Amino acid sequence: MRSKFLYILSLVVLLCATSAAYALEKAKIKIANARQKGQTVSLTLSSSKPLRVGGNRYVLHIGAKDFVRSQQTKTKGKGTISFLIPIDEFNKLNDGEIMYMSYGNLMSEGELPTEQQLTDLTNSPTEQCWSLGKFTKKILTK
Repeated sequence: MRSKFLYILSLVVLLCATSAAYALEKAKIKIANARQKGQTVSLTLSSSKPLRVGGNRYVLHIGAKDFVRSQQTKTKGKGTISFLIPIDEFNKLNDGEIMYMSYGNLMSEGELPTEQQLTDLTNSPTEQCWSLGKFTKKILTK
């Protein structure tokens, strides 16, 4: 009887530790698609976890431009966020610019992070920042 109790207790401890580790793991975010709808480009990012809804907002950074107009959804434990970019602003963006998303502004407006700063922010378990690679207009599908 005592061995059954210890076995069940060890299973409970293992499950709790696994759940806590998953909860602390940073969401993985990637570009899902970019579609033009009228005069707006909807650039959609998918997340391995639901996105936070709180007192701050998500910001998409492409080069020195920041985009905050967005729509969020949550489906089956995962999140998506679509940033709404006016087509004329999208057309002014340059291929090869740094692209990342943050929860709140981590840099001063118009300030570009160095590659090392972006790497540090992205790898930090406390900062809500995700590198999305280099921007290219080829992501747009009509």
